Amino acid sequence: MSNDEETNNLIVFCKTPRTRKEICDYLGLNSVTYAIQTYVNPLVEVGVIKLSIPDKPKSPKQLYYSGEREK
Repeated sequence: MSNDEETNNLIVFCKTPRTRKEICDYLGLNSVTYAIQTYVNPLVEVGVIKLSIPDKPKSPKQLYYSGEREK
């Protein structure tokens, strides 16, 4: 991500599990693929954001969340 404030805002936004589309809309982007590759995947790689279905990262039912997953 381009700066710490944007990163922190995305992490807070993902306290509730979010879909790709929700994240894209939140970031104000038109391309879901771009949003995930540019903003989310780097945070997933360092373990800040987690996948709800880690065995199937491209699943259409995938949710992205930060912190402990809500039950």
